[in-house]
Parts: sequence; C-alpha cells; structure tokens
Amino acid sequence: MYCRNCDYSLWNIPGRQCPECGDAFLPSEYEFKPGAVKFCCPDCSQQYYGTSYKGHLRPNEFDCVECGRHLEMDEMTLLPAEGWDEHSVGSATSPWVRPNKGLIKRWFCTVGWSYVNPRGLIAGIPVSSGVGGSFGFFMITQCLIGLVGIALPVLLFTIIIGLSTPRGGIGLAGLSATLLPSLLVVSGSIFVAILWGLLIHATLALTGGTAHSVGRTMSSVFFASGTLAGQAVPCVGPYCLGYIVGVWWVVSTILMVMESQKVSGLRASLAVLWPPLLTLVVAVSLYALFIYTAINSTTTAMNQMQFGRVATGTSNGFTTALISRSASSSVTPASPVDILRDSEGLRLDFASLLLGGELFDQSDLLLGDDAFDFSTQSGVPLDRRIAALQAAEVPTAEEDPDRQAFSIGQVVYCLPEQPWSEVKDDPALWFMVAFQFSAQNIEIGRSWAFTLWVSFANGNTYNMYFSTNSEFVEALDVQDQVRADVGLSPIKDMMLELYERLTKQP
Repeated sequence: MYCRNCDYSLWNIPGRQCPECGDAFLPSEYEFKPGAVKFCCPDCSQQYYGTSYKGHLRPNEFDCVECGRHLEMDEMTLLPAEGWDEHSVGSATSPWVRPNKGLIKRWFCTVGWSYVNPRGLIAGIPVSSGVGGSFGFFMITQCLIGLVGIALPVLLFTIIIGLSTPRGGIGLAGLSATLLPSLLVVSGSIFVAILWGLLIHATLALTGGTAHSVGRTMSSVFFASGTLAGQAVPCVGPYCLGYIVGVWWVVSTILMVMESQKVSGLRASLAVLWPPLLTLVVAVSLYALFIYTAINSTTTAMNQMQFGRVATGTSNGFTTALISRSASSSVTPASPVDILRDSEGLRLDFASLLLGGELFDQSDLLLGDDAFDFSTQSGVPLDRRIAALQAAEVPTAEEDPDRQAFSIGQVVYCLPEQPWSEVKDDPALWFMVAFQFSAQNIEIGRSWAFTLWVSFANGNTYNMYFSTNSEFVEALDVQDQVRADVGLSPIKDMMLELYERLTKQP
C-alpha cells in the first residue's frame, strides 16, 4: 500500500496522512488479496484479517474483542500478514491513477501494463473511480491512432502530391480528405467498444451475475484497448499490426474481465469472444452470400466461360443494333442475308464483321453449302462484295423449317426468324458467334487453340477461349441444352463442321 501521490509506503502508519507528502488516505481506497493484510486495533494491537474479495474486513465496523473499543476499518493500522510481503499483498496501484506522474508517462505505462499485466492494471484501478478515467485513456489512444497512425501519413502524401501540382498546396478539400478517415476510425472505435462492453456485461449477468456494475466491465474494455496503441505507428501500424493488436485486445479484455468481475476464465472468455466471433461469422456469411448471388446471377452463358476466360462483357454496337431491329419487328432476321439487306448501319456493321472487320479477315465466305470465293478478288470494293451476298438465295422458314442456324464465313447466326418475345433478354442463348483463330497457332499445327466471339440474346458479348477440342464440344453441349429449353434445334454439328472447314490445312 503506497501513497498515490508520492509512492511512500503507508504500512504501519496510525495516522491518515502520508508522512512524506501529507496527502490523506484511507485503507478502504485500496484492494488486497483476501487474508493477506492484518488490521490492528490502535489501542491494543489486536489483529483482524480482511476476508472479503477486496481483502477488507467483514464487517468493516465492530467492537474490539480484546479492549472493547469501537473500531472502524479506516482508523486501524495495517500490516502485511505473516508469509506476505508488502509488494505481494494486493493490487499495485495502476499507473493511470498515479497523480504524481505526468499524463504522457501515465499513458505509456498504462499501455505497457495492458500488454503484459492486464489483470494487475484493472485490479489497481479503484472500483469507486468510475468509468470516466478509463474512457479518457481510450479516447487518447484512439485519437493517437487516428491522427498519427492514419492522418499523418495521408497528410504528408497529400502535401507531396499538392506541391507537385502547378497551384501547389492541398486546400480545404485535401485537408478534409486527410482528417475524414481518422474521424471515421475514432467514431467507429467508440461505437464498437461501447457495444462490446454492454454485450459482455449482459452475458455475464445472464450466466451467473457480476461482482460490480457495468461501469467496471466498460473500464476493462477501455483499458484493454491500450494494446491497440501499436496502430499509432505511422504507415506500419494500421496496415501491418492491426490483426495482431486486435487479437491482443481480445485476450487482455478476457483477463481484465476475469479480474474486475471476479468470474472464471470460461465465463469471461464466453462473454468476451462471442460478439467478435458472431461478427466474423456474419461477415463471412454475407460475403459468401454475395459471391453465391453473383455466381447465380451469371447465366449459363457465363458458366460456359469455364472453358476459357472472359475477355469482354460490354454490349457490342452491332449486337445492340441487331437486337433493336429484332425488337422493332417482333421477330429476329430470317438469315444473315436478311441482315445484309437491312438498313444501312446494320448492313455495313455486319459486312465489316464478315469481310475483314475487327474479328478476323476471311476471304472465303460460306453460306450454307454455297461458297463465295473472294480470295482472288482482294481489290473488289466492299459494296460489290455485299451485293454478291445480298443476291444469294436463302431458303425461308416455310421452305426449310428445320434450319434454325446459318453459317456464313466464320460467323454462325443462331436465331433466324424467332419470335423476339420468346428469346429476348436470355443471358444464356447465343444470338451470333464468330470464330477467331491465331494464324501462328494454325501454322504450327495447333488449330484447336482459338477464340469464339459470342453475342447473347440479352445484348452482352464475350470472348470464350478454348485450348482443346473437348472444351469446345462441352461448351456446344451446354448451348444445345439451352436451345432445347426454348424449343430450338441443336447447332453442335454445324459448329463442328464449320470448325473443320476453317481449320483445314491446305
């Protein structure tokens, strides 16, 4: 038992003032281990032992059995009991409540105790001190983390960037951007700590009760937060030490709750651990739900991308125009030639796709079983090539009801003359596809390595990469199932035949 102002030993002192500095003290302001301190009658030195959980006399007011004097605990002389020394009889005074030390020194010492001696830290805080002191320590710690650990590096970076600009400086907006993360960190930490402390105390109250009020539990949480001080190290703290000191905070809180509320390690662990564990489970579950929803919102078309990787998922201008034309007429074009006979924009886009556009440069165009060989007519103007294709005779749906796809060049038109209301917005159904080959791969005999440009009925376009024939066949099987679900015939055989034609070596 030491003076909280000057650390002078107060054992065996009859008076109630420190002989060193003159500060008043009372034995009831200190806590001891049960049975470790003997309280002596001032008149006859009769000894009594403190047996309460604080090591105090029970009752604290009575008549001396030896001399009959009426005694109060705070007027008795205190000595360590036999077998105890003055350093081990009770809880040392925590550095945070030592007024003879400056604020900075008290903060650093308290942080150190939160790491290495959390039980001693909370035991050395008088129960009567309330929660104000611990909350002050918590706020200082969080402000240092926010300002030094987060705001300072951001501010320095912002200043450097600002000075490199012609106008220089960071301005009000830059300063706000610097302080906003710190404000969010401090506010979030306050909310988390208070909610956590309330949940801990409620759990303890429901599982057997507590020795003290909720304020003592909140003090445990606040003082244990000293372990978070490592996050105040600029740059390194918030990003590298966050998980380590976070776990340390939990461990220190468990030990402090054990000491402050006089509960078992099991009860303290249960009360302290379930809120963060539940939060972790909820976070993981929400993330898993997000992933599951994202996967399921992707369609069979995206599932087909397991055979390759998606190169683009944006709407193609030609696909958009084709969908617009189908929507306006309530039916898809009857054939590729029908598209070439359409309006100027759609006709030119499709001709560009066929005759050396962005996707490939193929001079030998195949329409059904008819071939249009332009390999010897490289100088033929585009409009004359289009005219030749426009003149092709293509059977109508009445003449050939079984034909539900056309190949032309390296392009396959998959939805001829289909009611638009039955196929529109289908994210899995192929509208038009085009083969894209690497000339280098074909030359060295690896003709199976290619890309399939796919336009879907919902307007999306993707590049599907295939490295083996089996991958391509599997993708065709999936697409034929999609077509069967909407009453369309399969296209697998046509696609494989066209593939063989396009990859046939001279």
